[in-house]
Amino acid sequence: MSSNIETVPSLLSFFHEELQAAFKKLGVKTSEETEAYLVHLLDGFAKPDLQTTADLSFDVPAAILLEEALTSPNDQKIDIYRRLGDSSLYGCGFLPEYLSQKSVGMDYYKKIGMIAYQSLADLMQIKSPGGIFDLIFKELAVKFSQCVDAFRLVGFQPGLQLPNFGKTTGSNHKDPYSLID
Repeated sequence: MSSNIETVPSLLSFFHEELQAAFKKLGVKTSEETEAYLVHLLDGFAKPDLQTTADLSFDVPAAILLEEALTSPNDQKIDIYRRLGDSSLYGCGFLPEYLSQKSVGMDYYKKIGMIAYQSLADLMQIKSPGGIFDLIFKELAVKFSQCVDAFRLVGFQPGLQLPNFGKTTGSNHKDPYSLID
């Protein structure tokens, strides 16, 4: 039996090519810096640590994390908002079936992700006005839904193994175009 496994020089190069192709297919333009951030985010989620796995499972409700961010010192706010935005984006793009099983649904996580990234942009504007992260997080807040759609297309790769959370079984990734809202 032959294998359909494709070898790539690195996950970063794989995700870079796939994300560029998805953005092109969707007609979405992002800055190089935002694209680089997303490629590194995908690479990090491909090798999740315990914190990443906990963030993606949303065992701690997103509203609790949002409240924690609002009441924390600025440096802690940055980390919490980033984790919340990143896990919402990844979850909506790669785990829509899992998030749809949650009591609040996927639209809730999209809104939370947008709020988290906009809050990050606001904090970065204060911390480093005009800095690159201010621009990246602002762009992610504005283009959150398009980034979710791009992640969905990247996730529609035969043989791509994604984390399985909760009671999710199988995949709803039959037709990549049916995944786009």
